[in-house]
Amino acid sequence: DKPVRRYLLCPAALTILQLKKLIANKYSSFDWFHEFKVEIYYSGQLLKDDYTLMEVAYIYTWGAVIVEFFCAFIFD
Repeated sequence: DKPVRRYLLCPAALTILQLKKLIANKYSSFDWFHEFKVEIYYSGQLLKDDYTLMEVAYIYTWGAVIVEFFCAFIFD
């Protein structure tokens, strides 16, 4: 089975921490989720919580045709 993909339209000023909170709130209704940790990666590298999406775009020099590859992992 392929992993489920979700797409979000987010402002460039959104921080990675805010994105983590968004994911956590999405699953907070599940009792088991409170025991887990969310990590967000771009191209295999763990992103710092204080980065904004705009900073990630500059750091990884996205081109005119953007193919984003963000992964969110949930760990226990």
